[in-house]
Amino acid sequence: MGRRGIVPGAVPMKFLLFCTILSLVSCSTTTVTTDIGAVLSGKVYNENGTPLAGVVLKSGRYRGISDNFGRFRLDNVPRGEHRITVHRDGYETHVFFATLQSPHHFARVSLWSLDGLIDLAIAYIRSNALDDAYLIYERCCTIDPVDSRVTQLGILLEPSR
Repeated sequence: MGRRGIVPGAVPMKFLLFCTILSLVSCSTTTVTTDIGAVLSGKVYNENGTPLAGVVLKSGRYRGISDNFGRFRLDNVPRGEHRITVHRDGYETHVFFATLQSPHHFARVSLWSLDGLIDLAIAYIRSNALDDAYLIYERCCTIDPVDSRVTQLGILLEPSR
């Protein structure tokens, strides 16, 4: 017997225990699945079908802005249903719901400008569809209630109410 009770050529017990634990750790497999969020992209147009730049799209903490071609992209949005708010100054705010189930979802969004809505209201007035014109006037008020054209439209429609 050698020093301290160790048999020559024998492997110390602590070393064997360490090797056993190491082999167990290296043999184990851990599967990590991460659900990478989806991409919501698309295009934003005005009432005439012209692409709109500078439109802000938001869903919670996810935000995107459309480029000069009306294109937008929100990355890593969790899968599921989302309420998307679409806004640009001088345009009617639009809200839509998108259910993101696949890795990529495309949306086409149309916004009405204040100019377009006023033109539509005038067309309704000319065709004597005053109830429809008044509904359009109310939409104009949500965009810019102090705009002089909106005020004039209200004055024009007041006798019909």
